[in-house]
Amino acid sequence: MNKSVNRIVSVLLVIFMSAGFLTFAAASDNGDENMIELIGNGKTASVFIAENAPETDVYATSVISEYFQKITGKEIKTVRGCLPSEGTYLAIGSAEYTDLETPSENGYIIASDGNGVRIAGSGKKGAARGAYAFLEEYCGCHWYTDKCIVYPKRDSISVPENINVNYAPYFEYSECDTTSARNPVFNVANGGSGGVYCAIPENMGGTVNYISNFCHTLTTQFCSADKYFADHPEYFALHNGERSSQQLCLTNPDTIQIVLDEVMDILKKYHNPNAPLQIISLTQNDSEAEGDYCQCPTCKALDDENGSHAGSNIYFANTIAAEVAKAGYENVAIDTFAYRYTRTCPTSIKPLDNVIVRLCSIECCFGHAIKDESCSQNLAFMADLKAWGNICKRVYVWDYVNNYNHTISIFANFGTLQSNMQTFYENGVKGIYEEGNYYIDRSDSEFGELKTYLLTKLMKNPYCDIEKEMNGYLEAYYGPGWKSIREFIDIITSRAVTEESHLDIYQNAESSLPGITASEIKKCTALFENAKGMAETEEQTARIKRSEISWRVWKCFNRKQEFSRFQLPHKWIFAQDDLYNDMMDMGIIQVGECWDGTRDLSDIEVLHYIFKPDDWTVGASEKGIVKFNDFAVSIFNVLKQIFG
Repeated sequence: MNKSVNRIVSVLLVIFMSAGFLTFAAASDNGDENMIELIGNGKTASVFIAENAPETDVYATSVISEYFQKITGKEIKTVRGCLPSEGTYLAIGSAEYTDLETPSENGYIIASDGNGVRIAGSGKKGAARGAYAFLEEYCGCHWYTDKCIVYPKRDSISVPENINVNYAPYFEYSECDTTSARNPVFNVANGGSGGVYCAIPENMGGTVNYISNFCHTLTTQFCSADKYFADHPEYFALHNGERSSQQLCLTNPDTIQIVLDEVMDILKKYHNPNAPLQIISLTQNDSEAEGDYCQCPTCKALDDENGSHAGSNIYFANTIAAEVAKAGYENVAIDTFAYRYTRTCPTSIKPLDNVIVRLCSIECCFGHAIKDESCSQNLAFMADLKAWGNICKRVYVWDYVNNYNHTISIFANFGTLQSNMQTFYENGVKGIYEEGNYYIDRSDSEFGELKTYLLTKLMKNPYCDIEKEMNGYLEAYYGPGWKSIREFIDIITSRAVTEESHLDIYQNAESSLPGITASEIKKCTALFENAKGMAETEEQTARIKRSEISWRVWKCFNRKQEFSRFQLPHKWIFAQDDLYNDMMDMGIIQVGECWDGTRDLSDIEVLHYIFKPDDWTVGASEKGIVKFNDFAVSIFNVLKQIFG
């Protein structure tokens, strides 16, 4: 059976199993299933682990005990030794200990019968994943963010006696980068692998990690331009007749030897033979759009032969990877990019088995599904995804879920998250990095944490009930008014693109939501007011107001409603001042992606009195109008006295 047929069979099996689970859940809700009472009526089941259980099993046991006690208030006993011949119990351990089949690597099996529940884990991650999955699916616990953790309070815990779950991970590497995704408990509870943003402790399963820098490492970390360019320009790319310090010559034997020595030095210092997987990134620098790729005769010949600049790139990665394998580093992979000028798949060279190709979707439209054949921006990427999948054992995807230009505004990509994740899996992708608002501590508005939760669930299972997951999050996070937030999300999602427009990651707020109508704008504002009116706690109100910032910013950019110029000027000036002050109070101080602080909010009042949010920044403070700031402040104060 070929790879594509295997994928189709896997997908159909998942759909069939999901349908079976839904039927089973419905029957349970109707009381038609026999139940096992683990806690209640004066009895409390013990949790069993093997006498010599590894630390990963011990951690999984502690998670079960912790949440059983939180739910019921009863302390749970842990017993080391063989499973009892009678009485109710819960057991965690290897397939041999629990008398179950061996799960897939880093997966788990959950099974129950009249005597109790058994959870078998595989690899280092299976036990903890199984424990959290049991608590979520059968005990009502949810880890929506690192601070929004939900569990029921009741006197007893009963679960069906015919549980039969066999989970195999869809991806070996799965990582997001916002606040919650950096928390090990949130990460493990939702099936993540850990990575550069989240170091998962060994007892929780360890991390699939980059032991080099994460990206853009060539000329920065490896064969550094700072160290070598002045004396050895020949190590670097010959581009348009000149040597460029931005990229390497990937066929120069001296360049290759320098990088190999540096890679081996990292492995000597940081290699962990017990880690699930360790990755070294040999990835092109992020230079100008043209790329500064090498055009020396040898590199050019390789690229011409392969119909892509990926030819020399894969040759370079393969050369290093072969030496790493020869040195016996079995759990190490060399990672390289298929990014911008290297994105097109080569025709005459294939990556070695220990080479990861990270295919980057930076040019895609995120308002249309990647597989949408009517979207011109996604057609070429889809072709590249299929081509790389045909020649590479380990394709990873670097995906994007954020507006890097105006992060404080709306990025309505909810409608494509599940479809795209399914497309990645069905085309053989083994790892996913979802780059979101990684600077969320400076620009936390919109729905970055919601997207993180949904993406972790989709990386765990691309075919999960995403509507249920979203609604559960919204209710727990925003409180009784959550349906209004959901309706708002549905409206902006439906207006993210039109037949003629797309949604890219450098979207100007003025051009986003191209299909939205005046009545829908009015409705969206009312929905936030309704949600705030229904909030039961200060925390819920604060969360709603923070997410509303992105909507207010969008209206300010587009001069709608309270920001409209078709009203007395003091009204929209006051509205802009209120928005600016609310953002500063919430710590929302960065407009979009930036490394030098020029997109931080400025304290020069005239900027936010008059201009759009893009010009409220330090970088805009050079505008000539700044010299009128004192005058503008005095006028504003007069207006406040008259109309305030």
